Amino acid sequence: MSEPIPTLIVPTLNGHKRLSKMIDSIDYPVNDLIIIDNGASNRGAFELMHIYDNPNVNKTHVISLPSNLGVAASWNLGIKLTPFSAFWCIVNDDVIFEPGALELLTQASGADNLAFPDSPQPWSAFTIGEGVVDAVGIFDEIFYPAYFEDTDYKRRVQAHMGSEAFVHTSARIEHFNSSTIGTDSALMTANHDTYKSNSNSFTCKEVFNDFGTVGWQLGRRRANDWTRNGAS
Repeated sequence: MSEPIPTLIVPTLNGHKRLSKMIDSIDYPVNDLIIIDNGASNRGAFELMHIYDNPNVNKTHVISLPSNLGVAASWNLGIKLTPFSAFWCIVNDDVIFEPGALELLTQASGADNLAFPDSPQPWSAFTIGEGVVDAVGIFDEIFYPAYFEDTDYKRRVQAHMGSEAFVHTSARIEHFNSSTIGTDSALMTANHDTYKSNSNSFTCKEVFNDFGTVGWQLGRRRANDWTRNGAS
């Protein structure tokens, strides 16, 4: 067996039931599980830590936030909180690992690469090495609350490290795509609007050959907020 996963980061917005299923599917040792609760849950961190108990997890940390930090910022927060990890495993809350998948991802992980599962949505569960973060930087928080943070990072990794940094494995996962949005019409409208906004930002970075991070901006944070116009 390879070394344990140093840190597993999972943001969640409104998916505590999905999250519990994901954690139940962890069948490989994890030193630190960091749950970033973007949904301002009424349940306390102590209770969540016990709900999401798994014997393969050494320590569980629940960070409850008053509003949605967004995908890129949540991933970054998990990395910033554990800066001495050799690599980080980043997972959507609506993923279920098939038996042995995490071990395969861990075996393929290294300081200078990103390892992906065998999935149509590979960025829903991946590992990223310390050398990648050191060379490329963290994810660009201009992409709020979701979409294009992964596409932008792929482009930046290719520019800084080349395509050989990407390792694709036979690890199998089940991913319930778009389960965060569900059938909430206001949320679907807000999601559509922010997709277009983030697409424009990505295109702008391409046009100007920008391979860095634009970063968090107050105006975009307010304009792309999913709670506006009745979305929840």
